[in-house]
Amino acid sequence: MTSQKRKLLLDTYRALAENYTTLANLLEESPDLAITDIPTTSSSTSKPKRKKAKTKQQNVNKPKRPSSAYIFFTQAQTEAVKEELGESCSMRMVFTELAKRWKELSPKQKEPYNRMARESSQQYMRELDEYSQHIDDDEYDELDYDENSQHDTRATRTKGKGKHMATTKDTSDEETTDLSDLSD
Repeated sequence: MTSQKRKLLLDTYRALAENYTTLANLLEESPDLAITDIPTTSSSTSKPKRKKAKTKQQNVNKPKRPSSAYIFFTQAQTEAVKEELGESCSMRMVFTELAKRWKELSPKQKEPYNRMARESSQQYMRELDEYSQHIDDDEYDELDYDENSQHDTRATRTKGKGKHMATTKDTSDEETTDLSDLSD
């Protein structure tokens, strides 16, 4: 440790000790003193608060994304695992056990959940097509927006190509951007 760093560290500890002594004296003098009444000596130690990022408004009419096979598995098995672990177990313990069980399942045992996920995905695609037609036909002039929802920026996997693609809708034509180059 250099002498400058050592001196800075010693000065910092001395200042802290002085602040604690002052605080102890204040508390001894007036035991009914509220913590908010204690003066601060340095504003440089507090970090500035970050501004919240504005989220894009989501249309509440837009269909929700499909559930995965794992989600269907957890929905089906949560109650059974809770009963096995007992009432005193936390949800963290339940989901840890569910994850362990999911890992131990063979592909054949996962098939019913995979089938439900495929059906959910197909249903989502049908609903999304219907939703897109309504948007394209201008049937919803004034859409209902949910201000609290998060903007979904996940890339979708295209069937057959094996690459991540992001699709953006344009009024003139569809534009597709290859995202596989971004991961390198």
